[in-house]
Parts: sequence; C-alpha cells; structure tokens
Amino acid sequence: MTGTPRLIFSARAVERLRAVLDDEGGDVRLRVTVFGDETEPQFGFSLEREVGPEDTVVEFGQIDVVLDAQSAAALDGSEIDYLDDDQGERFIVRAQQPQGLW
Repeated sequence: MTGTPRLIFSARAVERLRAVLDDEGGDVRLRVTVFGDETEPQFGFSLEREVGPEDTVVEFGQIDVVLDAQSAAALDGSEIDYLDDDQGERFIVRAQQPQGLW
C-alpha cells in the first residue's frame, strides 16, 4: 500500500480513545495491529510511547495512530467504533475484506 490509509473513527470511538489517552498522560499513541489470516483477521489495540523505524504514525482527528505496513494495508477503508452494550465495552473494527495481504 502506498499513501495514507483511509481509516474512519466513529465519534464514540474518538471520545472514548481521547479519554483513555488523556488518562495515560504524556506522549501516548494508539497502535492498531492486524494479525491472523484473510479469512479470520484479528485486531489488536495497544498504547505506545515509542514508535519503531518501520512504523507509520497517522493523525485521525485528535488521535495519533501507529500502524505497521501490513496493518495499514489491511485496515485501509475500515471503521473503528466503540460499543457499550449488554455485552460490555469494546472497540470493534468494521474492516474491508483484506485481499492478498497474507
């Protein structure tokens, strides 16, 4: 993939992430990682203070997101949302169908 990935954050996700990042304080970024395979991709979220030389940092609103190359390609066109319902609180990814990434 070349260029900046198209990644959408819902207003709920931005609000919740902003609260989490503010609680952490300092220079903290959100890392989103895609692993698994094309048929059942898994998505991981973590907080990062350090950025590796192979990473890309993209600003989405007030959120700095750290992505490795494979995750950036897999997440291109996806939406990240935050849900708080009878199943609990969680972030979800509505991903485009990854093609040929693994």
